[in-house]
Amino acid sequence: MYEKFGQFIDGKWCQSSDKSTYEVINPANEEIIGHASKATPEDVERALKSAEKGLEVWKKTAPWQRSYIIRRIADKMREKQDVLAKWMTLEVGKPFAEAKGEVGGAAGVYHEDFTKAEKEAKNKGLGIWDGN
Repeated sequence: MYEKFGQFIDGKWCQSSDKSTYEVINPANEEIIGHASKATPEDVERALKSAEKGLEVWKKTAPWQRSYIIRRIADKMREKQDVLAKWMTLEVGKPFAEAKGEVGGAAGVYHEDFTKAEKEAKNKGLGIWDGN
């Protein structure tokens, strides 16, 4: 799984600039479950600059569009709840039921945020965007 990912910078997954990795260890049995990309200071700088650009785009995104995006995040987290909980269990040793609850709780926070954005859009008479 880890080989597909790395740092998410400028809208794409990329390996560290020096290709270095670190071991991901299951704390329950100390088994190596993969190798993850290890960011360099230069990678961190690129990521921070990318995040600054992304924030400027997000600020200009209409509230109803933000609401739709946040709602989709919550939906995807709920859809993938078991998979996300499994990886959380493998990586940090959290019991599966607790990890599943944590994913559900995080999705709930996103749901609450989308509800606030939707309310803001309605209050401004902007309507709701459905992604089309």
